This record gives sequence, structure tokens and C-alpha cells, in this order.
Amino acid sequence: MKNHAGRSARFKIGGSSLLGMLVVLVVAASLILLADALEQKHALRQDLSFNSATSQSRETQRVLSGLSSDVHIYALFTPGQEDRSLIGLLERYAAATPHITFSLENLIQNPALISSISASLNDGEVTSDCLIIHGKQADRIRILDGADYVTQSYDPQTGGYFVSGLTYEQSLTEAIAYVTADSLPALQVLTGHGELDETRMAAMEKVLTDYNFSMRRVDLLRGDALHPDEPLLILSPQKDLTADQVLAIDTFAKAGGALFITVDFNTQAETPQFDALYRSYGFVRKPGLVVAEEAEVESYYSSPAMLMPYMETTEPTAGLVAGKQTTLILAGAAAFEQPVQTDRLAVHVVLKSGNAYLRNVQDGADNIAKQPTDPTGVYPLALTAERVFDDGERSKAFIIGNSSVFTDSWLYQNTYSAEFLLSIMGYLTPGEPIQLHIAPRDAVRPPMRVEAQWLNQLILVLLPLFVALVGALVTVSRKKL
Repeated sequence: MKNHAGRSARFKIGGSSLLGMLVVLVVAASLILLADALEQKHALRQDLSFNSATSQSRETQRVLSGLSSDVHIYALFTPGQEDRSLIGLLERYAAATPHITFSLENLIQNPALISSISASLNDGEVTSDCLIIHGKQADRIRILDGADYVTQSYDPQTGGYFVSGLTYEQSLTEAIAYVTADSLPALQVLTGHGELDETRMAAMEKVLTDYNFSMRRVDLLRGDALHPDEPLLILSPQKDLTADQVLAIDTFAKAGGALFITVDFNTQAETPQFDALYRSYGFVRKPGLVVAEEAEVESYYSSPAMLMPYMETTEPTAGLVAGKQTTLILAGAAAFEQPVQTDRLAVHVVLKSGNAYLRNVQDGADNIAKQPTDPTGVYPLALTAERVFDDGERSKAFIIGNSSVFTDSWLYQNTYSAEFLLSIMGYLTPGEPIQLHIAPRDAVRPPMRVEAQWLNQLILVLLPLFVALVGALVTVSRKKL
């Protein structure tokens, strides 16, 4: 009887322990599932990475909070090569708004995926590692790959470029804004005056159309109309305007139309009507080629005539300056006079040279070496202006003394020409810009530095003293033993 009672007691105790263990396991599993559900819904996990790669800026939060249509993001990865930072960012976007969902996809397992997304999707643009952002209401698509997630900076010491930042957030947020936009911004390109043709504009046009702009060419001589809500591009004209065309552009400006203007230093044609139009915005071009002083190696690339201008903090460039996206190359540039402000005209320098001189390219010399008569100084290379008319209407304008910064495909790949172009277009275009100013994240963990020199020296002195003190204490303690 005693043995039977003992076995019964032990069974009860063992059963209670097992039951308690099962309860603990069930509670723990429930808490884990609850925490996981809350994380997926609210993205509660803190981003402790050195560059905050998955955190969201206020600009992104503003875009996400304003969404009214659904976006699905297809994340295509090669198995085993998933980008964890990008997936973490997608999780936070999906947690921020019910209008965004995403799925991890594999083209090998689902070869019919592309055709099932949208009829407007171009198969040739899709790779095995990319994002397909699909705005369902507008049936609009943007594709992002690895090249869209990095920025490069120029190192004047080595003369090369290096990856300096990560733009996951900027590229993704801009893509979402694009696929959900009610309408896309449009641009007008003036023709009929020997302006840049379609071949020379090909690289520029690709950047603009890739970033949401539609473009149409306008020939005023044939009676084409100008729309004030679409900026007018005047790209290095070689022939002058007629009186009727001047009136058409003036009417366009007085209705709030904006101008985007390029001029080149080697234009020899007399264009007094264009010059008068430029002067009405405070833009006065100086004759000659801007050549950097050879000693200022940071202000030019390869040759003193290939300027690397200094970017000023202005309304369209503030985000670029903050994100250190300021490297540009102007291969042969014209300069402008220092702007003069009036009650009706606000003009700002966007780009300027370093110490330079203006070389007279029409004096017959076969080199750009500085001559005694060449004026010297620091010159404006690009300007913006806002002109106010009598009725209170405002017209914006931008001018730059170089067109190659926007027409050379190599410059788009190796400098910030695309970012600069899109920032200027965002400034000139009415409505909400799709080009957003989100600073890139650090690509490489910055090294630990002690900026104060006196602290460096103090550490160098104290470190050996500390080692000597520890050694002395150990020696004394051994002697006592």
C-alpha cells in the first residue's frame, strides 16, 4: 500500500510538472507570436545599425501618410542573396500604412510573375534582383535595382569615385510617390532656333522620362501654344527670337510660366532678343571661357577648363548640399555677372567657380593659357530667379552656362548631374515634386576619431603611465609574497 501510494504521489507531482511545463511553453509561444504580429504591424523593433538603414525620414513619413491608393512591392532576389537591409525597410513601410504591401519573389520558381503583374511592365527591365513597385490604381510601375541604392563621391586626391552613401529610402519613397501620383509633370522644349537636337538631348531626355516627366516639343513659328503650368526648356539656341515669339514667351511668363535655360561659351550668333529675355530675369552672360587657376586643383577635373563648381545652398539645391551630392563637371562654361536684387526680382547664385579667369576664345590663340588682359575672379556659373509681375503673379527661371552637364551620359553615371537636373526641375515645376530631398545613409561605418588634439596627446601620455603603474603594483605585491 505504501509503495502504491508513493507511486501515485510521484505520478501526480510529475504530471503537475509536465502540465506546468506545457503551460509555460504555450504562454511563451503565444507571447512570441504576439510580439511578431505586433512587429509586423507596427515595426516596433529599434534600428540600431550605424547608418539607420531601415529608419524613415520625415519626408518618407509625409509621403506614406498621404497615400490614398494601394501599392504592392515585388522584391525579387536570387535565393541566398537576399538584401536584409532592404527587406527590413520594406517591413517598416508596410507597417507604416495599410496601402503598402510587399512579397518576396523568385523568378525561377515563378516565371509567370512578370506577365501577371501588369501589361505595361517591360520584361527587359526586370532582373533576378530588383524591386517592382506597382501602383494598382494608376497601373504605373517603377523598377529599382542595385544601381539605384548607392551614391558616388569624387576624391580629388585620387581622381576617382567611391561609394559614399546608400539611397534605399530615397529611391523607394520616390518610386512610391511616382506610381501613386494623380498626374505626371510635363515639360516643353523650345525648337526652331538651332537648339540642342534630339540626338544631343537623348541622355537628358532619358533621365527626365525615367523620373516621371513627359516632354513635348514646341515650335512657336508653327503656332504651337505654350502652357504656363509646364516649364519651358530653352537649350543653347543659335538663332534669335522674332517679335511675335518674344510676345508669346512674355505672355507665358506673366501667367506664371517657368524657364529652364542653358547657354554655351562658344555660341557666336548674335541673339539680342534672347539676351533681353535673360536680362529680364537678372541673367547677364559674360563673354569668354571660364578657366580655373591651376593651383586650385579641387575646382577642376583633368583640365582647368573642365570646372568642378561649388554648389551654393539655395531652394532647389539645399537637399543636395545636405546629402553631399554636389559633384558636377562643366566641360567648358560661360559665366554670368553677379546678380542684383530688386523689389520685383530675387536672383541667387546656384553654382560658382573657384578662382578663375575669363579666356577670350575669339582672339585667335590656340590655347587657354592666361593672358595679361584676361579678367580674374570668382564667377557665377548658374543662377535661379523669381520674377514678380504687377498683378502679383510669379515666374521662376534657371540658367546655366553649360549644356554638357545635362547631355553627357558619362556625367550622369559618375557625377550628380541627374540629381541636380531633377532638383532644378522640381523647383520649376508647379505642384508636388517627386524628386525628394532625403539624405543618403553612410555606406561604410565611419572610423572612431578623437577630434580634439589635446585629448589625443593626453591619451598618448596617460596610456604608458597607466601600464607602468599597473606593473609597479604587481611588482610590489609579489615582493610582499
